Amino acid sequence: MSAKKKINFTDGPLFWQLLLFALPIMATGLLQMLYNATDKMVVGQFSGDPYALGAIGSTTFIAGLIINFMAGLGSGAGIIVSQLYGAKRESDTTRAVHTSIIMSIGIALVMSAIAYASAKPLLLLLGTREEFLSRALLYLNITYSGILASALYNTTSAILRAVGDSRTPLIIGAISGIVNVIFNLFFVIVCGMSVAGVGIATVIAQYFSAIATLVILSRKRGECYRFSLSKLRCDMSLLRRIIRLGVPTGLQSTCFSITNMITTSAVNTFSPAHITAHSVSGNIDGMLDVMSGSFMHSSMNATGQNLGAMKPKRIKRVFAYSMAQALGIMIVVSWTLRFFRQDLAAIFVSTGDDNFGDIVKYTAEWTGTMLATYCLQGAMNVALGTVRGLGYSIAPLLLNVIGTCVTRIVWVFAIFPLEPFRNFAGLAMLYPVSWLASTLLLSVIVIIAFRRLSRNESKLKV
Repeated sequence: MSAKKKINFTDGPLFWQLLLFALPIMATGLLQMLYNATDKMVVGQFSGDPYALGAIGSTTFIAGLIINFMAGLGSGAGIIVSQLYGAKRESDTTRAVHTSIIMSIGIALVMSAIAYASAKPLLLLLGTREEFLSRALLYLNITYSGILASALYNTTSAILRAVGDSRTPLIIGAISGIVNVIFNLFFVIVCGMSVAGVGIATVIAQYFSAIATLVILSRKRGECYRFSLSKLRCDMSLLRRIIRLGVPTGLQSTCFSITNMITTSAVNTFSPAHITAHSVSGNIDGMLDVMSGSFMHSSMNATGQNLGAMKPKRIKRVFAYSMAQALGIMIVVSWTLRFFRQDLAAIFVSTGDDNFGDIVKYTAEWTGTMLATYCLQGAMNVALGTVRGLGYSIAPLLLNVIGTCVTRIVWVFAIFPLEPFRNFAGLAMLYPVSWLASTLLLSVIVIIAFRRLSRNESKLKV
């Protein structure tokens, strides 16, 4: 990847830089969602197993506990690299890259052991139905073998984005998506496998992505962020900084997964058709989630680079432009998807399924309010990315957990049981309520941070 394909946020027109940086991240996330959705589409349409789709859906938030934590650590590494790279501290950037990779490998191995030990207890805790249990456990046990690959890919792609390269992860994501689809179809249609087949295909694609990004980094000759086995050692001072930013982010993502698991337990009180509809809705939600998340990454990396370059005025412009882009794009896309939500639902379910009509109906019911208000999540992500790029870790963790996680828990246990909300659509309302609460709380940190920048411009340091 040539220097021309990297974006330097410290100079030039910020609005277009942010958009050009966010779009490849958005496309990468959509491709990843596509091959995750392919798992469900293939088993739903071709496996002949009526419980396969619901079983995979039952695992979504459990798998997210580990994977999201690793993604959070990768994000912490990206923030440090962006700050050091923006400050042109090349030797420190090199050490940060290799420290991040060592950290991701070590923690991934520990998390893999925890994941295997907790898989069945968590499924039982969520009240997973008997008809789904054995298939869900098999799928988790297979996909957990890809935790190491996921950790490496998240860290290495975060490093590339930190230096302004969001296109390479897009290319790798596109190729790995094709790999996943090919193996999905092969294992399910040709080999006659069900959840095991799509699980194996997912792991193969994950390792392809991890190896590809490592190879790309190793070929960055002359660049301070080049990966080299001979430089693979841990700098403890940088490790502490990465952990200080990455662990709160990972814990925050884990808290989201826990609250999503609580939501799943509430969904499990409905019929099997509702459970499958919730699984299908997760794919529609996921598409928008990765789109809004791209604005978090662009604001975070642009803020980090300008913090390193000591340009506070550009940081404020990053926030304003990112917010405008997130709100505008998310309103257009979410309302378009809302209009076609029944057609989207039908893609994931075989027309021969006895519950086809109910599943489509319940999916439309679940996603109606959520899609109408998804721009709120875009605003939340921009605020979150800005404060993370500025180096804040504990405050955004606490406020976002209160605004999102606590709000959803209160909704599930206190509001949902009330008669007006004791239905599928009533449960789904926890999403817009929590997004709004979190956005308002995070805005307080943004205001405080910008006031500090204004008072300390001459003393701004990494």
